[in-house]
Amino acid sequence: MQNHFTLSVFNHVTKIPLYLILILLFAGCSSTPVVNTDYNPALNYNKLKTYNWHERKMPLQINPKINNTLFEDRVRNAIASELQQKNFTISKKPDFQVTFNVTVQRKMEARTTTSGMSYHRPVWPGAVVTETQIREFNEGALIIDILSADGKNLIWRGTTQKRITGQTTPEERIKTINLAVAKILSNFPPPSKDKLQQKLQEQGF
Repeated sequence: MQNHFTLSVFNHVTKIPLYLILILLFAGCSSTPVVNTDYNPALNYNKLKTYNWHERKMPLQINPKINNTLFEDRVRNAIASELQQKNFTISKKPDFQVTFNVTVQRKMEARTTTSGMSYHRPVWPGAVVTETQIREFNEGALIIDILSADGKNLIWRGTTQKRITGQTTPEERIKTINLAVAKILSNFPPPSKDKLQQKLQEQGF
């Protein structure tokens, strides 16, 4: 008769500075962050030519101990650079407003393995040991919002998220933020109805 043991190991992750939130987005060359977008398909985005920054009612703040203006300035500069490359110009009477947010969510993952041996306790021959490792980790998300001209309605949103890992230099942080922002805004403005319909037909829909 086989005997089963269950062993759970909990590993806790320490608090991670806010500027590392975006480092996770391009950590590792083998994986590409997934970008999700949502928008109002009834709008004609080709008419959008100018923008301005949406005035925050509250400052960007995840945790007072880890928030810093360097991070916010880098994201703003990256967004402004991408919009400029798309021929959007800043204006006091904009066609749309832009803002961004960062969220950090605590998550857990479990990994279960079954074997005839254990590194944590002695077992007798023939015994089957099931070990479950449960780890806590932080998952960060960058959210870029495009709002209507008056800033009251959301008309486009792009997000990307991944587990927070690693430590980098200031230069690497800037590069990572620029890449993350460019990845999100590569989907803005969204395709017109005709191009979207053509794309769907090409995909067999």
